[in-house]
Order: sequence, then structure tokens, then C-alpha cells
Amino acid sequence: MRASESEHLLHEAMELILRRHEAPADMRVARRIETWKSQGSAHREAWLEAEKLFRVAGPKMSSATVAKSHSRRWVLGGAAAAAVVVSAAPFLGGRVKADYVTGTGELRSLMFPDGSSAVLAPDSAMSVHFTGNERAADLLAGASFFQVAAAARPLTVRCFGLTVSSPDGMFELSRDSNTWNVAVSGGTVLVDAPVMGRRQRTTLPAGEWLSIDEGEATVERGPRAKDQVAAWREKIVIAERETIPAVVAKIARWLPETVTVAPGFGQRRVSGIFNLDDPRAALNTVVAPFGGKVRQITPWLTVLSAI
Repeated sequence: MRASESEHLLHEAMELILRRHEAPADMRVARRIETWKSQGSAHREAWLEAEKLFRVAGPKMSSATVAKSHSRRWVLGGAAAAAVVVSAAPFLGGRVKADYVTGTGELRSLMFPDGSSAVLAPDSAMSVHFTGNERAADLLAGASFFQVAAAARPLTVRCFGLTVSSPDGMFELSRDSNTWNVAVSGGTVLVDAPVMGRRQRTTLPAGEWLSIDEGEATVERGPRAKDQVAAWREKIVIAERETIPAVVAKIARWLPETVTVAPGFGQRRVSGIFNLDDPRAALNTVVAPFGGKVRQITPWLTVLSAI
């Protein structure tokens, strides 16, 4: 079977599953499903695969998600978005608004009008704003490392409600799952972040990192060697007391499929150094100590589960 035919059958199967979920007592839907499955082994295989995806994603999937889908990757991405999610791709809205976007495993070096520079991590998106009165950037997805050209007016980087500003610093900023991470390798930065409904301002010097979990309203801080800041530029992920979804999000930028963390790990935290030469092996290293497994359900979806 051609890939396009397989995509089409999975799309149809997902639509039928959603219709059954929305109207479980509707016998017309039940008969339509049985008729559809009876058309052959390819239909039955697509049905089984779609049921696996729905069990992972749960009942939060909406028919609107599938109705707007035009490819297998988009269908699976919609399914993953309903679970406890870590997606390898940046939020679609971020791509639309972005001046710069990277793909899977792609690093991109940027030079700004004021002489500042940045390295954009894989599967990331950024918009920039440089005028006579402003030098700023919005990190819309993923991660970036900034080197700020010295000036009286600081460079300001915004990221989902958090703001990092510095007149001359070198720092990394990322949004991983629902966690912000900032690490500084030169100069100082001012971090202004929402914590439990209030703005919290923190000055971070070179050689330190700060992690803020938005969902748990927790703040972690500690030392980091300057040469380990934004280590993903050398295909290494360094984690210190970070949640499993946050660490998985960093690794997932190097994988083409959607990566989903299924419920079961809670807010367990991990520390370690993970080599991105083999991202799937790195994922296994993250969850194996907790009894977790990495399952690539299709080429478009990998699920990490605690069973």
C-alpha cells in the first residue's frame, strides 16, 4: 500500500473513532464502522492503529482537530496534543508569527542589526524587533542562545510571559513543556517571570541557571559551568532536577516525529547528560530508571509510558 493510501485510511479511522466517542449510542455510527472495517485488511489495520492512538490521547481529542488534518503527521500531532504532551514541533502559531524557524535537528545562526547574535535550536521559532527605541526578540517555541552586543539599552527576550533582559550577556533561554530554563555563560541577566500569580525578578550571573515550572509554580536554581550553557549546540542535553516532560522536550527537537509523555510519571525529576547522537536511546535513558518504556507506535508518533 502506498503511503498516501495509508494516511487516508488512518484519517478515516480516526474520524470514525471520534464520531463513536461523541455519540456512543448511535447505531448508525456503529454500523458505519463495521462496514468500513469490513472493506479489507488494510482498513482493519488502520482501525487498530487509530485505536492505539486514541487510547494514548484520551477523550480530549476533538473532531475539529482531525477535520482540519491533511496529512498523517498532522493527525498524529493532534492526537498527541491531547495527552500529557511533549511535541517535537513548535506550536503552529509560533511558526506563523516567526521571522526565523528551524526544523528537526537544525541549528541556525542569526545576526541582529545591533551586532547581537543568536543560535536557534532545532524545532524553534523566533521573531525579532529592532527599532530606534527597542531591541527585542520573542522566542515563540523551543530554545535559543543569545550573545548580546554591549549597549546602554538592554536586549529583551520574551517567552510566554517570561522576560530575560541583558545589556551585554550571553545566555540560553528555552521553553520545555511547561518549564522555562535560563542559563548564563557571560555577563548578567535579569529574569522577570510569573510565579504563583506574581512577577518575580531575579538577577542571574554568569555560571548559574534558573528553572521555573509554570504548572507546579516551583523555582530551581544552581551553578553551571559556562561551557555547558546551551550544550545542545554540541548535541548534548544537560538536565539538573528537571521534570521528565521538560527533558524529553529538549531531546524531542532532534526527532522528526511527535513525542508524547503518557500519564504515569507524575512530576518526577531527572538529572544527567544525554547524548543526542542517538535521541531515542537518550529518551530511554530518561525514563528507564522509573520503569518507563519508549514505544514508536508509527514513524510519526513515539510514546513514553510508565507501563
